[in-house]
Amino acid sequence: MKLLNWFANRWVESLQLRLTIYFLLILVPLVFVSLFANFESRSILEQQVSERIQNAMVGAMEYIDLTVQNVEELSMIIAMDSNINQKLTQVEAKTRHESNYDFSQVLSSISNISSINPLLSQISILHASSGTVLSTKFGGKRIDNIKNQPWYMEIQSTNKGAGIWLIPRQDQPGYDIELQSIFSPTSITLMRLMDYFNPDVSNVVMITINKQKLLQMISNLSNSKEEKVYLFNENQQLVAATTDEPMPAMMEDYQNIQGSTIQTAMDSQHELIVTRIHSKETGWSVVLVQPVQTIHAPSNNLRKFTYYIIAVSILLTVIIAWVVYRGISSPLASLAYGMKQMRQGNLNTRLPIDRRDDFGNVTRSFNDMVKEHRHLIKNNYEQQLLMAKTELRLLQSQINPHFLYNTLDSIYWKAENYEAGEISEMVLNLSKFFRTSLSKGKDVFTIQETMEHLNYYLTVQRLRYADHFVVKFDVEESCNHVPLLKLILQPLVENAILHGLEKKSEGGELLISCKVQDETLILKVEDNGKGIESNRLHAIRQELAKVSYNDYKGFSGIQPVYHEFFGLRNVKARLKLFYKEQADLTIDSTLNFGTVITISIPLQSCYELETGQEED
Repeated sequence: MKLLNWFANRWVESLQLRLTIYFLLILVPLVFVSLFANFESRSILEQQVSERIQNAMVGAMEYIDLTVQNVEELSMIIAMDSNINQKLTQVEAKTRHESNYDFSQVLSSISNISSINPLLSQISILHASSGTVLSTKFGGKRIDNIKNQPWYMEIQSTNKGAGIWLIPRQDQPGYDIELQSIFSPTSITLMRLMDYFNPDVSNVVMITINKQKLLQMISNLSNSKEEKVYLFNENQQLVAATTDEPMPAMMEDYQNIQGSTIQTAMDSQHELIVTRIHSKETGWSVVLVQPVQTIHAPSNNLRKFTYYIIAVSILLTVIIAWVVYRGISSPLASLAYGMKQMRQGNLNTRLPIDRRDDFGNVTRSFNDMVKEHRHLIKNNYEQQLLMAKTELRLLQSQINPHFLYNTLDSIYWKAENYEAGEISEMVLNLSKFFRTSLSKGKDVFTIQETMEHLNYYLTVQRLRYADHFVVKFDVEESCNHVPLLKLILQPLVENAILHGLEKKSEGGELLISCKVQDETLILKVEDNGKGIESNRLHAIRQELAKVSYNDYKGFSGIQPVYHEFFGLRNVKARLKLFYKEQADLTIDSTLNFGTVITISIPLQSCYELETGQEED
C-alpha cells in the first residue's frame, strides 16, 4: 500500500516520470509487433526453405529418373540385340578358339556402348552355358558354379524381360570374389535376361553404376553435415546416402508412405523435418532429413538482434524522456542538422531562430558563421578561377621557342641554298601566324579562322620539311562559323609533325577534319606517321584522365609543370576549364600506322563561350 501511495505521489509531482511512462506505453505495441514479426518470420522461413528444398529435390529426382530409365532402356537394347544374341548362341557349337573370337566381338560391341556413357562403371554379359562373364572392365572370365550364385537364381526366377536392381552391402555374403568389381558395395547393378523371348536362353546382361555418380546428383541437396539425403529404389532398398551412419529407425516409418510428403519428426536429440519425393515413373524416392535448428540458424541472429533492439529501445526511451524533460533536445537537434548540412557542402543552410535564450544566440551565431564561410569560399573560388584563366592566356602567348628557332634556321638554309626562292613565302606565313596568334587579346576564333591560322603554320612547316608530307582539310561547311577557343588545334598538329610525320621517310599525310554530330562539334587531327607504342599510349591516357574541370591546381601553377605530355595536358586542361566537363580529348594510335586525336565539344558550349568572351 505504501509503495502504491509513493508511486501515485511521484506520478503527480514528477513530469519526468510521466514522460517516461508515456514513452514506454508507446513502445509496448512496437515490442509486441517486433516479437510477433520475429516468430512469424521463422514460420515463413521454415515454409519457404521447405518449398525451395522440395523444388530442388523434384529436379534431382527427375535427373535420377532420367538416369534410371536410360540404364533400363540401354539394358533392353543390349538384351534384344540380335547380333550379340546370335554370337552368344553360336558359341556352343564352335571350337574354343572360335568361341573366343565371338566373345571378343561381343565384348567390343558392349565396350563401344560403355565408352559413350560416362555414367556407367561397366557393362557385363554372362554366357550361362559356359560360365563366362564378359566385362568392359576386366575382359572375360570363367566362373565355376555360377548357376548356384544367389543373384543368378534371383534373375532366373523373375518374369522374362523384367530387370532387377542388385544393391550389394558390406555385410551381405554370397558373391564370387571374381565378380567383386560388378557386385561391389560401392556400386549398384541392373540385371536383365537376354533374348527373353527365347525360353531356352539364360544369358544375363549386367549394367553397373558407381554409387558416387548417384551421390553427385543428390549431394547438393545437403548444405551441412547435419542434413542427410537418402536415395531408395522402387523396393525401398537404400541405394545411396550422403552419410555413412546407420539409417535412423524413424526412417522406416517413411519408406512405406506413397507419394511425396513433408513431415515433422523427432529423434533422440532434435526436431527434424523429413521431406520425401517419390517418382511415379520409376518408383524411386529421395528423402531429406533436416534438423529444424539448421533451418532457423540464419534467423537466430535476427532474433537476438531484435531482443537487443528492444532492450536498447527501452533504454533510449528513458534517456529521451529525460532529454525532452530538460528541454534541450530540439535546439540541439536543429543545430546538429545544420552542422551536418554544412559538412556535406550545403552552404545555403539557415536554421530558424524562434528562441531568445542561449540556444537562440548559438543558432544565430551558427547562421552568421555559415554566411561568412560561404562568402570566403566564393571569393577564393573566383580568385583561383581568375588566376587559372590569366595563366592560361599567358601560356597562349608563349609560342614554342623550338618552333621559332627551327623556323629561323630554315630561313637561313633556304637563303644559302636558294638565295631568295621560298624565303619570302616562309617569312610571310610566319608573320601571319604570329599576327593571328596575338589577335589583340581575342580568345575565340571561328572554325574557318582556325583553319586559316593552321594553314599559315603548316605552310611554314611544309617549307621547312621540303614537302615531306601533305596536308588535307576536311571541314563541313556548317562548321565554318562555329566559334572555337584559340590555339586548341595548333599543339596537336605540332605533335603530329614532330612525333609522327618527321620520322616517316616518305608518303606522310596529315588530315584535319571538323564536323557536327549529335549537337557535338567533332575535331580530329590524324596522321599516318610512326604511331605510339602501347605502353606509352597507356601512360598518355592515364595522364589525360587526371585532368578535370575541378583540377584548378593543375592550371594555376601550384603543382609543378609536367614536361612530358605537356602539350596534350594543356589542351585538355583548356577544354575542361572553358567548356566544362562535357568537353573531352581522346587519343588512339597504332604503332607504325599513325595516330588520331579527337576533340569533342557540345555545340551549345561553343556559342556560350563566345557570348561570355563578348561580355568580358
